[in-house]
Amino acid sequence: MNLTEQQDPARIIRRILRVNDAGERGGVAMYQTQLAVARWRCPEVVPFLELTRDHEADHARRFRALMPSRGAKACRLPWIWTVGAAAMGAATAVFGARAIYLCTEVVERGVHQHLSVQLAFVRDHDPELAALIESVAADEAEHYQHATRLRGDRRAPLSGLFDAAITASTEVLMWLSTRGDVARLARRLETEGAR
Repeated sequence: MNLTEQQDPARIIRRILRVNDAGERGGVAMYQTQLAVARWRCPEVVPFLELTRDHEADHARRFRALMPSRGAKACRLPWIWTVGAAAMGAATAVFGARAIYLCTEVVERGVHQHLSVQLAFVRDHDPELAALIESVAADEAEHYQHATRLRGDRRAPLSGLFDAAITASTEVLMWLSTRGDVARLARRLETEGAR
């Protein structure tokens, strides 16, 4: 039995759009908060943060544009994403440029994993959404590579703690926003790939 036979593709697509919209809005909040702190703490990071914030805003706009035709609605509690992302942005930015880059690395690593799972599913069900996810994934990979390169070999203070906290909070929000669908998709794809 394949993934399509087990789960309603239209429902999964609605949930993917919902979590992506919420995540991109959270990204805007995170980068906007980091920008506010970076202007006085580490101004050399400002151009990077402005670019990434603008990408996230464009991604959110593009995901929202696809939502009505697919019957998708915005996340029920978008303020959780916004407040959580802003808090994460502030908590990392006060530690300076390396912490900002580490935050970007960790967030984009998780986003890339989720987008890969989504893409494996939507390619067979929604070519327009698949093309959008591919475009967004390319931007997110660019953010990750840029942050990794600029951070260099030195780790930010408390980097292990930041990595674990950011990863856990992102995973929980993704799971809640899709009611576990993306996690089930990932498990199913791993099982099918192992065959």
